Amino acid sequence: MHENTTPRPPAPNDIRLRKLLDDTLTAPHWPEGFVMRAFEHRDAQALHALLEAVFDDGADGPFDDWWPRIAGDAEFDPALCFLVIDGEGLLAGAALCWRPVSSRTSPSIRSPEGRASARR
Repeated sequence: MHENTTPRPPAPNDIRLRKLLDDTLTAPHWPEGFVMRAFEHRDAQALHALLEAVFDDGADGPFDDWWPRIAGDAEFDPALCFLVIDGEGLLAGAALCWRPVSSRTSPSIRSPEGRASARR
């Protein structure tokens, strides 16, 4: 797959969050029936649909354009993409965190899609 080394500029509705991960983090309390798990490649279409539904700005483009761009990005790390699944097994929310590849970049995690999304 083609590796994209140029980050996409922020879309108008992107939200960029940053947290230094040097403190002890408290485990979240999820509503009954909800669980958090790491992204798996089989989740790609559901994740794209969630981003489209939540942001509705068209910035991501169709799935067939979006997924190769995301999967080919040198900073994409599926282990840093966290999904919240509801009691019916549907994707309810997502936090996409990416790892900088440049040694000159801050050691914190960035979210190039800038999106911590939820539909509920």
